[in-house]
Amino acid sequence: MARPRQAAAFDQRTVTSPALDLLGRMLADLPVSTRVALVMLPRHVSSIPRPGSNYHALEEACRQRLTELAARPRSAFLDLLVDDAMARDIENWWDTIHYRGSIARLVESKVGAALAAMN
Repeated sequence: MARPRQAAAFDQRTVTSPALDLLGRMLADLPVSTRVALVMLPRHVSSIPRPGSNYHALEEACRQRLTELAARPRSAFLDLLVDDAMARDIENWWDTIHYRGSIARLVESKVGAALAAMN
């Protein structure tokens, strides 16, 4: 029987994320008048890492970096990746990461509200 995959242990103080570093450089090049919404999209609860796991620590590091990036003017970070009733309802999901229309409309609404609040 195959063993479950494990994320390599890491030191959160020294972890790097080339994609988020690139995003930071891109955001720095935007005019401050540009509205930005950074979104951590929802997933089915079965794909959300357990607290205390390395995967959870990696996601927390990502959340922290996205929060820092959203500190620029006219920006918001929307963390929709939470263990809630929506994430637990199997009818909302095609699989563990692909959500159905009802969640897409909710994401759209939340992003729209965040951007509108920046006016």
